[in-house]
Amino acid sequence: MSDGELRRRIGATIRELRRSQRTIARTLAQEPFDPDAARAALATFREHMAANQASSHQAFVEILGRLTPEERRRFLDQMGSRKDRRGRHPARPDRSGP
Repeated sequence: MSDGELRRRIGATIRELRRSQRTIARTLAQEPFDPDAARAALATFREHMAANQASSHQAFVEILGRLTPEERRRFLDQMGSRKDRRGRHPARPDRSGP
């Protein structure tokens, strides 16, 4: 898949997420409050979130597939050197080999 196609696919899922967020906001602001409508809006958001995550993961794998083994190793090393939001280092994969 081309870079342009990847961008379009991810862009479409992001737009769906934003539409879902606006629907949630409108639904929660309605009077009288309708719990069933709120549940439905949140369920739709979850579906769009899952679609966005799937598209992002597909793009991630396709981009990584274009890298050389050395580029992938450097990428993974860079990822492993980052701290999480609480300032902790994430667990690093065991690279000691068999």
